[in-house]
Amino acid sequence: SGSRGCTAAVVELRFNSDLFDTNKGEAAVYKGEVEFITLDEWAHELNILVDECSTHEEKTIYVRPPEEQRQPDAAAAWSKIDQVYGRGTMARYHGRSKVFVYQQLLRNQHVHNLLARKEGSINLYNSILVEEGRINPNNSKSLLQGFEKIQGKLRRSRKKWALAFRARINDYVYRKGNGSQPQTWPLIRKVVLHGPWPVLSTGACLVDLPGVRDANVARAKVSEHYLQNCSQIWVVAPIKRAVDDGTAKELLGEQFKRRLLMDG
Repeated sequence: SGSRGCTAAVVELRFNSDLFDTNKGEAAVYKGEVEFITLDEWAHELNILVDECSTHEEKTIYVRPPEEQRQPDAAAAWSKIDQVYGRGTMARYHGRSKVFVYQQLLRNQHVHNLLARKEGSINLYNSILVEEGRINPNNSKSLLQGFEKIQGKLRRSRKKWALAFRARINDYVYRKGNGSQPQTWPLIRKVVLHGPWPVLSTGACLVDLPGVRDANVARAKVSEHYLQNCSQIWVVAPIKRAVDDGTAKELLGEQFKRRLLMDG
């Protein structure tokens, strides 16, 4: 999808069990953890991407953006670098050596701050925690009722918390603006959201994936990789969007093929 509203990173939805942990005192109603890839992982991928955007002889950056039909891999690499560093980044380096461009991009302070392991941290991946709303565990059961059954004050608070949480997490889950500014989603490993969703209270986890037939090659590859670990798959497509028919058919076809191969 080329629309601004499309999912840009893997998003897991889980029940917020902290709401019933009486040993923790007040708990966040909505909690989100945005986990980034490591700087080493990005450095390795960036080297491959820059190489794809370079001529085979002189190892210099192409003078013009690669055409998707003629050079699909190079076009995808060019696009992903522009997404991370801002539209027009690769065009500014046309004709420069691959080594120079790689070193310049790798020094980018914004990317370094996002991905570099924090001093003293025991975690392999950097992450950002987003929380919204606070409630005492003794009052948490009220949140699990149907929205219309929740008392007026708490219902208004829950709606306010949900809207505020969505606004704060959107920059990581969706494309920013019109896509011309630097995007964080290509650098995200996954996003895990915890909320007062009773349908997930037994341990089920819903995963929202970028489409596998997405116009953005990088988003499509994320989905294809994640689907291999899903126990069940729902293919959801609005009935009025005939353009999505191909997506549904492809997903179902691949899923059935995998089941046939696994089950013999």
